[in-house]
Amino acid sequence: MNLRQIKLVYLKEMKDILRDKRSLRIMLLIPVVVYPLMAFGFSALAMGMVNSQRDKPSPVMMVGSASRVRTVLEQASKKVRMVSAEEFAQDIRNLDSAEFAPAQRHLSAWLSDPYLENLDDSTKAAYYYSVVKGKVVDCILEVPADYDESRISGDSVMFNIYYDEQEFRSDGAESKLRRIIAEFRDSTIIRILSAAGMSEIEAQHALKPFWIQPTDVAPAEKRTGFMLALMLPYMIVIMVLIGAMYPAIDLTAGEKERGTLETILASPAGRDEITMGKFLAVFTASFVTVIMGAISMTLTAGFGAAQMVNDGSGSGFVLAVNPASLAVVILLMLPTSVLFSAVLLAISVMARSFKEAQSYIQPMMILVILPSMVAMMPGIDLTPLLALVPVAGISLAVKAAMLTARGEAFPWTNISIVFASTGVYALAALFLVRQMFNKESVLFRT
Repeated sequence: MNLRQIKLVYLKEMKDILRDKRSLRIMLLIPVVVYPLMAFGFSALAMGMVNSQRDKPSPVMMVGSASRVRTVLEQASKKVRMVSAEEFAQDIRNLDSAEFAPAQRHLSAWLSDPYLENLDDSTKAAYYYSVVKGKVVDCILEVPADYDESRISGDSVMFNIYYDEQEFRSDGAESKLRRIIAEFRDSTIIRILSAAGMSEIEAQHALKPFWIQPTDVAPAEKRTGFMLALMLPYMIVIMVLIGAMYPAIDLTAGEKERGTLETILASPAGRDEITMGKFLAVFTASFVTVIMGAISMTLTAGFGAAQMVNDGSGSGFVLAVNPASLAVVILLMLPTSVLFSAVLLAISVMARSFKEAQSYIQPMMILVILPSMVAMMPGIDLTPLLALVPVAGISLAVKAAMLTARGEAFPWTNISIVFASTGVYALAALFLVRQMFNKESVLFRT
């Protein structure tokens, strides 16, 4: 194999890639610009929704005649807004009768008996769910009819809060309401203890005899690694695939479509040199894309976590990454890029046109995306058996590397299995590409 010929083919293909605006967008624009913008946009949107929910009083409905509880809720007007029974009923009547049928069907029953004692629990839940879904209120507080605010002895009673946990605004309203009621419960306990002869200070001490202070002893690198391990393995696999996809298609099916493949085949370079030159060009595009994407994602994640801390919703996050973990991740990217570059070249060279190559590759993307998501699943760690599974082993190895802090031992045995097995799969794919480029029936399909 002539290295000089390989170099000439490689430089020629790299020049074509750099001239192609689509390939440049994939290599540079998406990982460096689009991913951070998407992350910042999603983060800003999520934080805006959280702040809006936190600052805006949530509409709530109270069932029961406990005047002291009602007063407490009315005084918390910055957190919740009390909805009257008249407003509640009128808003239900204004709902669409088809979409919110349970709310309108049981309204008359609620007006005659707000506790809905004649309805079974599932029907009652369906009624309140329809009310919350229709945005009449965000949640409903039910104070038992037998609750005596002046009683200081006897059995405890249960306050029920009806809400939709899957609905963001309803879940947020439930959290606000629960905190308000918890504070009211604490003040009630202090009042009961004071009536029993304790001073207010003694009552407060009896209510909270000690505080619980959790302390995270994990190093900063472990916390950063955990955050990155949630998405980085999946994104690395996807970026390797996307980075190799368009150059692989363009240098094979694209050249067939443009009629330029015959020109390079007629050059002094042999089939092996042409194959290797094209492969190295696709590999370079894939590797550059994933490296830039990984750096961009790490910095974006760190900036996002710092913003959460500054906003008051974080807890002293410090961006710290173990250099050895980064080195291991980069090493894992090498055989991954080789594997995907070779496989995509083998698939693309069989196609007659750019569009046909894309249709061939789409099923492969599904086969790659699903196993790459295994690292997101809790409780699944890298084992020797999983290390042999293509893509899934790579994803779990990246996760294991990111979760290893400075001074901790890497799972070298399992990572070595991933590296070796991926290398074997990559060599098999390279051999397949070589065979493809030596078949006239494949190169000149019409």
